[in-house]
Amino acid sequence: MPKNLRLKIADIVFSVGFPENPNTILLDKNYIPFKTNEKGRFFLTVKKGTGSFFEKAACPLFATPSWDYVRYQDKDAFVFFSSVRKKRWERVLSLNSEANRAEIMLPSSGKEKALTRNPFSYPLDEILTITLLSARCGSLIHSCGIRYKHKGYLFIGPSGAGKSTLSMLLKKNTNVDILSDDRVIVKSPLPNPPYKRGREFSWKDSLTLAGGGRVGEKRYFIYGTPWSGTAGIASPQSAPLSGLFFLKKAKHNSLTRLSYSDTASRLIQYSFLPFWDRERLNACLSVSEALSVATPAFEFSFTPDANAVDALRKEVLI
Repeated sequence: MPKNLRLKIADIVFSVGFPENPNTILLDKNYIPFKTNEKGRFFLTVKKGTGSFFEKAACPLFATPSWDYVRYQDKDAFVFFSSVRKKRWERVLSLNSEANRAEIMLPSSGKEKALTRNPFSYPLDEILTITLLSARCGSLIHSCGIRYKHKGYLFIGPSGAGKSTLSMLLKKNTNVDILSDDRVIVKSPLPNPPYKRGREFSWKDSLTLAGGGRVGEKRYFIYGTPWSGTAGIASPQSAPLSGLFFLKKAKHNSLTRLSYSDTASRLIQYSFLPFWDRERLNACLSVSEALSVATPAFEFSFTPDANAVDALRKEVLI
């Protein structure tokens, strides 16, 4: 019987089955806090093969420099390559139609020792998580997440916006828990029905499944992830979402309240969305719209120093 490695990310317990002892798997240090003894809810099997099934598939439905998305015999498959030339595949992730099981295939003759020791690693694990979140009222957002007095806050922006800098400033000057300095999951903590193709979500559906809908109700939670930024912060902790802050570097610190439409637009801009699948994409877009209705949002113009923390402490962290 295969041995299992279990990781819990945003309440999704991944059970990864290996033909050998999972104690030989080399996990990156960011993944170690996410190990769990809880019962698996999403099952992956690792094996070696030729990859013949996806080689028979039609042209990729979605392509990036490092991986392609294809569909073959009712399977969603992500083909990861060893270089941008895409001459040799190194991993294939294939999901069943119910999206509750998956298989990671490694080349039979491959010499990728690092992947053999840890095939469930970036970017495969992140792509899988983004795919699964679409059926769980969730989304992965380019942000720093903190927990303060049992409340969760997101500081959102692109690379270079100051997420890691602000994370370190907050960690140094306040009694906060940093969940991640680069990628945070937002989702409903409630169980959702299994994913089915052809099922359409609206933002009202997302609010209903999350259990709320009035502004200020903490019906969404934020969760840390293993995918950290330059500060290297990765925590499995969670907190009820209480505020969204879109970062903007400035000479002075200020907070400006945002409209629902502006908030939704910015959330979509900084979310990691499943562009390879229209139905899943629509579900994630609905989450962004629902979050904009249910959560207070601000533009945070800030200076990269302790004064920014003072401004937050005065206006928010009270």
